[in-house]
Amino acid sequence: MPQTDKFEFADLNIMHNSNAATTLALVKRAIRLGYDTVAINIDVGDLNDVTADEDDPSEPPRKKKKKGGSKVKSIPEPFKVDVSKLDLSELEAAGKQFRQYSRLTVALSETGAVHTLMHDATAKKYDIIAARPANEQLLTTLANKGEIVDLISFDGTEKCFWLNRGKIVQLAVEKGMGMEISYAPALSDSSARRQVFANARQLLAATRGGRGVVLTSKADAILDLRAPYDAANLVTLFGGTPDLGRKLVSANAKRVLLRADAKKTIRGAIRVQSLTGNTQTTVSLLDKLVSVPEFRAEIEIVRASTAACDDVS
Repeated sequence: MPQTDKFEFADLNIMHNSNAATTLALVKRAIRLGYDTVAINIDVGDLNDVTADEDDPSEPPRKKKKKGGSKVKSIPEPFKVDVSKLDLSELEAAGKQFRQYSRLTVALSETGAVHTLMHDATAKKYDIIAARPANEQLLTTLANKGEIVDLISFDGTEKCFWLNRGKIVQLAVEKGMGMEISYAPALSDSSARRQVFANARQLLAATRGGRGVVLTSKADAILDLRAPYDAANLVTLFGGTPDLGRKLVSANAKRVLLRADAKKTIRGAIRVQSLTGNTQTTVSLLDKLVSVPEFRAEIEIVRASTAACDDVS
């Protein structure tokens, strides 16, 4: 069967902890389990502990840590596995194309960190930006500045107080951001599992039935990974259905990727064209706009969002 652009299942949180061999093994395992799309995630923790690589000389440099404080680190370069080391024969036989994305995850504990994230040159090299806001105020800031991040995440093993702020969560989803649930932390012990499930139930309620929610593994070991349908069935433990679960590892994940692709494309190229004139009709001009990749990607996002709304209603 010839290879197509068919997209089926994605895991947008394969952890990379500086060990390329381990990450490669995780990606190989994900492919064998049935995923055709993965995101390699580098989590740098609290952005206040990271030095910024400002891409704008006019921006003031971040203050260095005081002597005797914790060691300051910088955002590392994105990581992707060597595709030549992967066996893609099963995907290709099924008419699928393997896709991998780079992902950066940061914890935000103060509003100044949002500014840092916006202007960090290395951060802009990543395909997907995810953030863990520490409080409702930071979530509101991210929701109002919808272009900064693609995914909103949280530590599932701890109580997350902004999950009961439905209006803010829904605003973030309306701006195109995905809301992440990761299942690997629930595999560690019963206490963590109870908290992950409780948080997941709250998130499904806050998003009115899982609109914009993405289910990921957050796997840093082979045993953390679950096949797409097994992962989807976990959603029944959150109060959802298997059909919703499949959407969380497929359609909703695709929505995040389309948004990330469009954002990255538009950042590099802007095309302006008048819709008025005597030589061409408005319809033909709109057809030309649709031929521009960034506009076509935006249209796909709108369609995906509309479909998600229809399914929820």
